[in-house]
Amino acid sequence: MRLKQSITLPALFSVFLIAACGQNADKAVAEPAKETATQETQETQESLATVNGKAITQDIFDSFMQETGSNAKINKEMAINELIARELILQDALANKLDQRDDIKKRLEAVKREMMVRIAVREIVLKNPVTDEEIQKEYDNLAAQSRGKEFKARHILVEDEAKAKELIVSLDGGGDFAELARTNSTGPTGKNGGDLGWFDAGQMVPPFTEALSSMEKGQYSKAPVKTQFGWHVILLEDTREMEPPALESVKPQIQQLVQQQHINDYLDTLKATAVIKIKGELVKEDPAKEEPVKE
Repeated sequence: MRLKQSITLPALFSVFLIAACGQNADKAVAEPAKETATQETQETQESLATVNGKAITQDIFDSFMQETGSNAKINKEMAINELIARELILQDALANKLDQRDDIKKRLEAVKREMMVRIAVREIVLKNPVTDEEIQKEYDNLAAQSRGKEFKARHILVEDEAKAKELIVSLDGGGDFAELARTNSTGPTGKNGGDLGWFDAGQMVPPFTEALSSMEKGQYSKAPVKTQFGWHVILLEDTREMEPPALESVKPQIQQLVQQQHINDYLDTLKATAVIKIKGELVKEDPAKEEPVKE
């Protein structure tokens, strides 16, 4: 059990991306939504069915299958029946002028805005593909940040300082660290002789890491180390330089990270020429309205 949540290089790539900017963008916006074809255009296509003269075309069928992800889950006949049912309901809704209700208008406008944002973001992604050079550069930056020392250690965790001091006296007298851990440690690693395995400095609370950093390989702490978990006696078994994961193992995460940077650059460009106010207060002056600097 770690004393602090593990932080590894792949964790640095846990970035929140706009839903439509990754490879798994919503299928509903995988392509810009096609406008409803005019009746004249529909008549030139093969009608799979008609409902009160309204054609259900192959394009409508294909869009339905794509948007619902139904290609492997529903056969053509079932899909057409579903489209007929939807068309009947839609025609009835229009006949009852549901599209004229204020609440419906607001919801339709919200859907339109969301779809336009997603499509716009996807267009930016498609126009600015991530290159191998960008991936390599970002990987090198992150790899450099992740370098450091890893420790292999054991510890004995007890509730009070006096008990920890007794254990150190036992170690001074030749006691076996692993056996003392098995019989005295209150931590979950006690049954394994206090073995913590390999870990980096960021995985442990500061007092624990600080104590390790001042120790030599094979040395145990000469004074108890206090943390919020209790009192520790620590044995440093080994150290090594930490190696970042191979590029190929984290390439998808890096690609998403660089992709997000492209979107952020796009947003920065928009903000540079925008006049933004929050609660009536100007956040950024419009550059076009700035007075010229007098010499």
